[in-house]
Amino acid sequence: MPIRLQRHLESKRKYQLMLFPFQISAETQMTNIVRTTLGFVEYKEVGQGLPIFFLHGGHSNCRVDLFQKGFDTTNFRLITPSRPGYGNTPLSVFKTPDETAKLMVSLLSYLKIEKVVIVGISAGGLTAIALASMLKQQNLKLVLISAVTKRWLFHTDKNFKISQVIFNPYLEWLTWAFIRFLVQVFPRTTAKIFHKAFSNLGNQTITNNEVWQLKRLLLKQRSKRGFLNDIHQNLKESTISAIKSPTLILHSVNDASVDSEMAVYANRKINHSQLELFSNKWGHLIWIGNDALPAFKVLHKFLKAENLNGRANKNSKAIVQAFPSHEGKD
Repeated sequence: MPIRLQRHLESKRKYQLMLFPFQISAETQMTNIVRTTLGFVEYKEVGQGLPIFFLHGGHSNCRVDLFQKGFDTTNFRLITPSRPGYGNTPLSVFKTPDETAKLMVSLLSYLKIEKVVIVGISAGGLTAIALASMLKQQNLKLVLISAVTKRWLFHTDKNFKISQVIFNPYLEWLTWAFIRFLVQVFPRTTAKIFHKAFSNLGNQTITNNEVWQLKRLLLKQRSKRGFLNDIHQNLKESTISAIKSPTLILHSVNDASVDSEMAVYANRKINHSQLELFSNKWGHLIWIGNDALPAFKVLHKFLKAENLNGRANKNSKAIVQAFPSHEGKD
């Protein structure tokens, strides 16, 4: 990493920690910033084995690891870049899914990865689709989880208008400082509020473990310049129709954030894709709660069925594992 950039990031982190004392767990995690042929990319990786390339959703970055839940790091190499506009990856000219996908190709090239499983999550779905259409079909698998697969929000939508204000790059730091304050002081109340934003199911009992998982997620999130860019993105129908690689689509019918119609659309456009719809408590966040296990079992079977060389993948045997509980108080 260039010395000037390193000094800038260190100074930036110290300043952020002064403003956001509740952000320490997110900001102090070690990440890598590399200069690819197309530009700088921040990423984090852990484990060894079959490369799993995660394209995170909105308000996220490479430090968020909720979506890696259940992967055995002795058999999988989990790689998560911060998409442009998030973390320390500059937005620059990479504003469309296609432009971002080209940047991700340059990162995969830098890491010398040829065969990969691409996992697109929520707002990262469009980039995952664009990336899958660019790579050689025999060298990849695609997984879409709670994913956006076409234009998500429009200018007339209420959520679009609200997002323009509270997640504006000049105000989002204040929004997230307030959210961190709430989740630290009133974790259970905050969990109930966010549950309504993610799930269509009402009157649900939220466990201490679920509160802890959501708290851990929120303490690592920021919108920066990425989210407002996300809600303007779209993708040509020809791009998603061009995908020929094995594709698994996981979505909750209770998703209050990204409608399950997005999953149905992707299944209709991608030949030989497998669609699995689930009914879970947390809707959009299928990783939270014990009822996430059915989705993970399907994912396990998808990865185990055939590896990227067309042979049975023995390394996928441990993708579903016990999830530790964490008791907390409000």
